[in-house]
Amino acid sequence: MKKDISIINLEQKTDNQNGKNVAVFEGFIDALSFIEMRKNFTGDLLVMNSIALLNKTKEHLKNYSEINLFLDNDPAGLKCKNEILQSFPNAKDYSEIYENHKDLNEHLMDIKNDLSKFGR
Repeated sequence: MKKDISIINLEQKTDNQNGKNVAVFEGFIDALSFIEMRKNFTGDLLVMNSIALLNKTKEHLKNYSEINLFLDNDPAGLKCKNEILQSFPNAKDYSEIYENHKDLNEHLMDIKNDLSKFGR
């Protein structure tokens, strides 16, 4: 089976995507971590599932007015982020939120681990 991008609509609407908000992730675990952290987000989640799908991702991003990037802090993720920012200068990069971690999920796990220390 061939890998493809996944788009999850959190608004439960099927109308035109223009004017919509999208959050972009490399993998599903980071998208799930985002949902855990931002339960009130409305818009779409775009999961690339592979950096190799960057060109297809950029085609889909043309349909959005607000692009939010939550890509990994590794060389492949940084390269991907830079290419998207070149094509979409108004896209917002949020990797500084988890700058000391590989990705958003690792950041969330650290937060949960720190919080669990208080319950002991």
